[in-house]
Amino acid sequence: QIREMEDVVRTGQKYSTTLQSYNTSLQADLTAEKARRDEVQKAKDELQGQAAELGGKVRSLEQLLAYERVSRGSGLLEREAATRDLAMLRADLDNTRQERERAVADAAKAKEDMERLRAVGGKSLETLEALNNDKATMEAQLSMQIKTIASMREELAGAKEGRAMADAMADSRAAQITELKAQVESLQSSLADAEKRVYAGELIRRKLHNIIQDLKGNIRVYCRVRPVSAAEAADPAHDSEMSLDFPTSGDLLGRGLSVVVPGNLTGQAPQKHQFAFDRVFSPGTGQEMVFDEISELVQSALDGHKVCIFAYGQTGSGKTYTMLGSRDQPGVIPRAMQQIFTSGQKLAAQDWRFNMQASMLEIYNEDIRDLLSRKKDDGKKHNVTHDSNGVTNVSDMTMVDVNRPEAVEQLLAQAMEKRTVGCTHLNEQSSRSHMVFTMRIEGDNTATGAKVSGVLNLIDLAGSERVKESGATGQRLKEAQAINKSLSALGDVIMALANKQEHVPFRNSKLTYLLQPCLGGDSKTLMFLNVAPTREFAHESMCSLRFGSKVNACEINVPKKNVVVPRG
Repeated sequence: QIREMEDVVRTGQKYSTTLQSYNTSLQADLTAEKARRDEVQKAKDELQGQAAELGGKVRSLEQLLAYERVSRGSGLLEREAATRDLAMLRADLDNTRQERERAVADAAKAKEDMERLRAVGGKSLETLEALNNDKATMEAQLSMQIKTIASMREELAGAKEGRAMADAMADSRAAQITELKAQVESLQSSLADAEKRVYAGELIRRKLHNIIQDLKGNIRVYCRVRPVSAAEAADPAHDSEMSLDFPTSGDLLGRGLSVVVPGNLTGQAPQKHQFAFDRVFSPGTGQEMVFDEISELVQSALDGHKVCIFAYGQTGSGKTYTMLGSRDQPGVIPRAMQQIFTSGQKLAAQDWRFNMQASMLEIYNEDIRDLLSRKKDDGKKHNVTHDSNGVTNVSDMTMVDVNRPEAVEQLLAQAMEKRTVGCTHLNEQSSRSHMVFTMRIEGDNTATGAKVSGVLNLIDLAGSERVKESGATGQRLKEAQAINKSLSALGDVIMALANKQEHVPFRNSKLTYLLQPCLGGDSKTLMFLNVAPTREFAHESMCSLRFGSKVNACEINVPKKNVVVPRG
């Protein structure tokens, strides 16, 4: 019995040792379980932070989707951002599912451990209860996370629906924009066609007008009104109010103007006078539009006609600007040269070859000066003669072969350096001489043998001036007297032509004798009548306009084309 008891004791000791070892194992498992619980709590905190972050991202998605309705371009960027966030949500959802599966696995393992403990001895119940409580807590947290994920899925579905609506609206707006673009293109095409028809009609009108003028034989008069200068507008002593008015409708649109002449100290009331010319250019008309009106006339020189274009008006009325212009806004002479050379190059395809020679002179105090001479004053006496064909020749005049517009520009610059100018009270750069640019054009067709001979005279007359107003003295007074005398002689010639007198006093001045073929021959002649717009110059403008009307009424011979066609 003692041995049996000793065996029982030893067995009990072994069992006790075994229980102690198992208890130690349970304590270690409990510690590990607490560590896992802490990890789960940490994961829960991270999930809550992620859920809050996801909630912020969802709100950001809503703002991005709302902004997408305003702009399709930014909507596309927002859609890409939403897609990336959706991928992140899906990744977070997958991570949450994995965490849940791990938590479920841990709970199952804890349950197995609990069953094993119960099987061993039913001990450590407190530990099991704690584990059950932790399990219940984790399951509740997992349920909340599942609900949060479901809510996020619903919000994401709403965001997708909003994005689809935004895409549909963007597509609708794109279709509307495409339709509007098509309408704009159609309107632009219609406008371009209308402009082409208007331009074609304008070309026909000009050609018909030129034909009518050629048949009538009248000298054409184009009136150009310069704008008010900045100096005139800023000078309080200058009466810069407009004295000219232009019709806005009716038959005189673009052809007529009226001038109001102020009253005088004797009580005479202001008087309004109406005038009509072949064309009237208002102050806002640019150089290109002015030349466009005379381009057909310039072309006639290349066709074998004698053409004369001269500018007339008081000093400071814009004659030199009209004829020469500036570097940025070239005038009639540079543009005419460009047109002649361009047309000559085009006619080369029809076997035409042209030889062109240019000369430039000035009439200063009734003396003719060669502006292309190498010397400033060569002292030569130049005589004017007209042959039986109406061709004008000036003796000992420098003739320069030209074949490109740049060569003419160099000649113009050389001539302007030698031309006489001076300062008066009315104009700081007043031309004190009449300048005449002449281009002789000889052409022959190598295929047909036809020949043409044309002459283009472009003349910048010195301005008429009242000595009292200009304050000219000494040499300037002598120049003004010579200018007024030659212009008075021009007026006598115009009056004689208008009255169809048998004797026309062309020889009364060098200017009128030089212009004799243009005024009384078979030349195509056009006068630019330049006038100032303000009331201060109203009397001078009135005199110029009356003179222009007389010129416009003059009938000269019908222009002839100098063409020689060989007999076959």
